[in-house]
Amino acid sequence: MEPIVVLIVVGLYIASAVVTALKGKPWFLLLGFLIGWCWIFGSLRLAKPQSWWARRFYDSTKLNASSARFNTPAPAYEYPQR
Repeated sequence: MEPIVVLIVVGLYIASAVVTALKGKPWFLLLGFLIGWCWIFGSLRLAKPQSWWARRFYDSTKLNASSARFNTPAPAYEYPQR
């Protein structure tokens, strides 16, 4: 296998693991150590409403969807408007 392909695949997995952690998905993060594609799946799913990712990147519509999905009340503080 070409070294550049290996670097790309490893970089994809590492980036997916970081995004999964920032989205507040600890089970996907731990499962990803056994089954690598779980990191990719966890990074594509909706973030938990209290996670850093949701506070940083989600607008009110997506934050409300996240709160409904995880059955938690929407956070009381305002998020920066983009």
